[in-house]
Amino acid sequence: MTPARRPRRPPGQALSTFLAGAPSPALPERAALVEAATTLLSGAYVHLRQKQARYGVDPVQQLRVLRGRLTGLTAQRFQDELGAIFTALRDRHTGYLAPAPYAGRTAVLPFLVERYRTSSGAIRHVVSRQADWCPRGQGFEAGVQVTHWNGIPIDRAVERVADHQRGATDDARLSRGLNALVARSLEHGPPPDEEWVTVAYRSGRDTAHQSFRWRVIDTGDQEDAGGGTAQAALTLAQDPDGQAIQAARRELYAPRQPVDPWIPTSRPKVFAARPLNRRHGYLRVWSFADTDATGVRDEASRLAGLLPQHGLVLDLRGNPGGNVPTAELLLQVFTTGHVVPAGFSLANTTLTLAMSHADPDQLGRWTPSLRLAVGTGEPYSQALPLTGERQANELPQERRYRGPGVLVVDALTYSAADIFAAGFQDNRLGPILGTSATTGAGGANVWTAAQIAQRLGDTDHGPVLPTAGGSFTVAVRRATRVGDQAGLPLEDIGVVADSVHHLTRADLTDGNRQLLRAAAVLLD
Repeated sequence: MTPARRPRRPPGQALSTFLAGAPSPALPERAALVEAATTLLSGAYVHLRQKQARYGVDPVQQLRVLRGRLTGLTAQRFQDELGAIFTALRDRHTGYLAPAPYAGRTAVLPFLVERYRTSSGAIRHVVSRQADWCPRGQGFEAGVQVTHWNGIPIDRAVERVADHQRGATDDARLSRGLNALVARSLEHGPPPDEEWVTVAYRSGRDTAHQSFRWRVIDTGDQEDAGGGTAQAALTLAQDPDGQAIQAARRELYAPRQPVDPWIPTSRPKVFAARPLNRRHGYLRVWSFADTDATGVRDEASRLAGLLPQHGLVLDLRGNPGGNVPTAELLLQVFTTGHVVPAGFSLANTTLTLAMSHADPDQLGRWTPSLRLAVGTGEPYSQALPLTGERQANELPQERRYRGPGVLVVDALTYSAADIFAAGFQDNRLGPILGTSATTGAGGANVWTAAQIAQRLGDTDHGPVLPTAGGSFTVAVRRATRVGDQAGLPLEDIGVVADSVHHLTRADLTDGNRQLLRAAAVLLD
């Protein structure tokens, strides 16, 4: 009899130990954070009017009220209320960034929970993966059905966690709630309230429960997130929280070496490719965070050339976005036609006009329409592309994939991945198959407070960069669509799938078998 494998020692720190040594912002730091947030949301936030109309919120007034209550709040209560203001916007591009030691740290449990729909329409939650430090015993293993979470029925537990997530649609909010059950970026959101969770589960006919402690691991600076060239740092469209969670999953669950039938790639953080059968190939696109847009395009062309040429499944599920040109230059690999990139516009405010004057190299193209807004009252500037149309079409025809393609998306396909999906649909590259009705609905180019402060220089528009206690990210340029849906925003709407396939248990336990079969039907 083979002895049971002993789990290795848990990584990182216990959550309680980590939080005990983490400082809280002092009163002056809290005041500076509120003042900076007020300036950024009122002057630079491109979705402010849309969020006010769609969700009935007024974040600028809420910040003014919070400013008057600072002396009566504990540090934890202040962070809770500041976070709630941003959560109500349901915009993962726009939020508070906690300072060290929270930056680059993620709280995790040693397993993943995913959900599927039965033939009768019931929702079930199962453990899909276990880290190698997950405690073994009592039948807790991949495939067991989770029934309760800390004594709460699992459906309700997911909903409660989802209420604190910034999902633009109900599907996105619930999907992010499911992710947050087991992994939370401490830089982009509050830590778990509990030090451990107790999970009730069913294995066969047996039921049991087991407790698991949160651990804090180092997920570091996400690859090229805000890095690369100065230009690339200003063309990001990504969910930074999603990048951190994806990095944690890679650290805990990804195989260290590719195995057959997966094709080796020079960009394993971006692609995974394999043949599905003699006719069809499969290309998973994990992220667009790599800022070498041309290099990513060329590697995709190489991988596609090694796959069967009668049909390609492009899988964008869970892709948190990244660099806009990286996403849009990739589209030409999968079509012999002409690609038109998305348009981007700023909010028409005195702050954005000052930014365009202070940095004509980056924002000068938008200056004329920003000036005209004084007399026209237009809420947004002219929509102009971030990706040059020539670059979006310069790949030679012989290096393009010439077979049909189908794009697979879900409610966690977000930001630059939303923009890619919109480009795929608007340029008529093929059908879109969703495991939810729409993508994650994040349509903007996101900047940090430091990048906005750099554009403003010495102009007097109020503080935008706190001196301590953290910082912010803000959606600065909104993305709008082209083609038949020209001018429509992506934010809060997303890309509507042409067909929907709800994940089944076989998809979770047998390599997305039925999902890929549905994709093959669309290809054929």
